[in-house]
Amino acid sequence: MSKVILLFMALLPLGLASAQAQPPPATDADWGPYVAPGSQGVSELPETGAKWIYAPDRSSSIKVMPEAIALVAPNGTEIDLSNFIGSMNLTEFKYSDDSTAVFMNSSLGGLVGDWHTHIYRFRNGKALEFDIVKVLRVSGLPKSADCEPNIYSIAWLRQSSQLLVLAEIPPSSGCGVNMGLSRGYVVDLDHHRVIESYSAKQYVKKFHRFLINPRPDQE
Repeated sequence: MSKVILLFMALLPLGLASAQAQPPPATDADWGPYVAPGSQGVSELPETGAKWIYAPDRSSSIKVMPEAIALVAPNGTEIDLSNFIGSMNLTEFKYSDDSTAVFMNSSLGGLVGDWHTHIYRFRNGKALEFDIVKVLRVSGLPKSADCEPNIYSIAWLRQSSQLLVLAEIPPSSGCGVNMGLSRGYVVDLDHHRVIESYSAKQYVKKFHRFLINPRPDQE
């Protein structure tokens, strides 16, 4: 299994809030811990009521209900995220430390994906989606004639102004000679551009702290 697929299996630390009535905080029983130390993810939909993931400053939240998942913006408006969800066990949300942005990763599962990411930034109380695919295509995504790349947000950098992203052609023979080809990117969200791009080997060397169980020679 490739390093990228292992990365895609990591779930990252979470947090949420309602801009309206404050629900009770989630507990470990609500959100199952996953591979990355200290991280949590959505393990399953609740049978009744709602569960919440809070932003660090509790200004916004992810509301998880029996039949839907919504992003609640600071101004109280809700954005339905249900169509973006693949498998609940392979879905995660990560707020920036300054609570001004959040990304969601989700997959239908399997050894080769798909994996996709959605990114929202909060401006004047509203949640605005950032088109990460458009920015990465300008810089040069790994290409395959038959397969779309898996794209996965890894970590917020410099509060919420930069985002570490990974893209990979699925490691399937149906994807041709570029199967498994991957690249890492640092994206400047303020200026809508890629400011750093890395081969898989370069990415592992520089950002090994975001890998699961890095080998001793990566530390």
